[in-house]
Amino acid sequence: MNSKRAEILKSKYMTYTQSDTHIKFWMVVRSVIFFCTCLFISVASSNDLSGVWKHSERTIWIKITTEKGTGVIVRNDRFPDSVGRTFMTDIKAKENHPNVWYGLAYIEKLKDFKKVEISLAEAKKMLITGKMSFLSRTVEWTGFDKLPALE
Repeated sequence: MNSKRAEILKSKYMTYTQSDTHIKFWMVVRSVIFFCTCLFISVASSNDLSGVWKHSERTIWIKITTEKGTGVIVRNDRFPDSVGRTFMTDIKAKENHPNVWYGLAYIEKLKDFKKVEISLAEAKKMLITGKMSFLSRTVEWTGFDKLPALE
């Protein structure tokens, strides 16, 4: 009789455990689907760095092409001779960080390319941050669909 009772308890326990495992399995599946959906939405809604950008304080316009990994000056009202020069190069997306890129930007005062981090704070707002030792500077750029005509 004890073995029969033990068998009944064992079958009830196994049923409970299997049911509990089944519920946990579906919770994990739902969590994975939710995570993948969120990831897909963030990738799908992530903004592209490619396009025309204007310096927030100066009349300098650059065109960034992420496929080529470059940014070229397309308009500079103060120094028109700089048009066509490469402003940024080696632009690459940062892994596992949507809307963040790294590259090299030409710093006129230093006459050299320096490492920068490029991020999109909003759809049409790009921030380029350069660091040298313990100093850092961030410049804001505004995105445009195309280069505006000269006024």
